[in-house]
Amino acid sequence: MKAPKPYYFHSWWAGQEVAILASGPSLEVTDLSPLRAVRVAAINTSYYYYDKADFVFTGGYQFFERHPYNWGGPLIIADKRAWQKDLVPCKHATFVAPGRHDGLEPRRDHVSGRWSSVNQCISLMAHCGVSKIILVGLDLSPGDGRQRRAGHDEIDTPDAEERYGRMLGNLKTMIKPLAERKIKVINATPVNKTPWWPSMTLREAIDYGRD
Repeated sequence: MKAPKPYYFHSWWAGQEVAILASGPSLEVTDLSPLRAVRVAAINTSYYYYDKADFVFTGGYQFFERHPYNWGGPLIIADKRAWQKDLVPCKHATFVAPGRHDGLEPRRDHVSGRWSSVNQCISLMAHCGVSKIILVGLDLSPGDGRQRRAGHDEIDTPDAEERYGRMLGNLKTMIKPLAERKIKVINATPVNKTPWWPSMTLREAIDYGRD
C-alpha cells in the first residue's frame, strides 16, 4: 500500500497547552487525572493509560508489529513503511514525513528528531503553535528489571543507554528554537533527565503560568 502525501500541519492548537505522554515505565505510577485540562498527545502504547488523548503518534512501523492496537481515534505516523508493509490499522491515519535530525523542522509536513517518537512529536507540536509542552513518562532509562515500556514486560535493548543518550543529545538541539518560539517546556516525569527544562508534578506543570 502506498503511503499518503505528508499532511501539512497548520497552527491548529495555537496558544494551547499539550501534554506529551511518553511510554516510559513511570507512566504506570503517574496520576493522569489532571490531563483533562490540556490537550494530550499519546506516544505509542501510552494511550493504554489515557484513552482520552487527542491523538496517538508513532515514529516507526515496528510499533504495529510488536504491540496490540485498539485505538479508535486519530493516528499520526512518521514512517511511510507502515503503509508499505500494510500495517496501518485504520483508514484515518495521517502521515507526516521524517525530516532533519536536529533542531525544529521548518517544513510543516515534516518533523525533526528521528531518534525518538517523543522528539518527533515535540517538533510536530511546534508546527501546531502550542504555548506549553508538558513531558510525561519520559524516563530515558530502563525501568525495574530493564522494563522498556509501561504496561509491557518487554526488556529494553542492550544498547538502551546509548539510544537514550542520542535522544538526549537531540533534545538539546531543540532548546533554543523552542525558546525562540516562546514554547515553554516542563518535564513532569518523576526523575527529570532533561535538567535544562524545569521539573514539576503534572498538576504543577498544568497550573504553571495560569495565575
